[in-house]
Amino acid sequence: MDVRDERLDPVRSFTVNSFRLDPERWREFVSDEKNQVKFNSFFNTQDYVNLFIWHDPEAGLSAGLDFPENLRAKVICVSKTGSELLTQESPKNMLIHDVHGEDVTSFIIVAFEEVRHRHHLLLWLTLMLT
Repeated sequence: MDVRDERLDPVRSFTVNSFRLDPERWREFVSDEKNQVKFNSFFNTQDYVNLFIWHDPEAGLSAGLDFPENLRAKVICVSKTGSELLTQESPKNMLIHDVHGEDVTSFIIVAFEEVRHRHHLLLWLTLMLT
């Protein structure tokens, strides 16, 4: 994945602001091969609906396709609004939230309901327009 991939722009902006990161730290994070695999898996397959980013004081900035367990720090969740791929032409089909580790259950419920609501709204609009 190219560090300049436009799909990363909203994620970069939100993450840098939320964690008060130096932009160079973000570039290093995105350039890491393991993180590139996770970003590619999230953007380019239908297998993953969420991408999680967190900052651990000991481990630094991390990303994962599953919510990190036993974490009491802030976590950023990037969610697709549907099951489609996030292409260069559709980078805005995602929601970005942050949540603290102890609020995981309530956050997942809210994020799921938001995605489900948007999906139903899109289906309804499609039916109305056809």
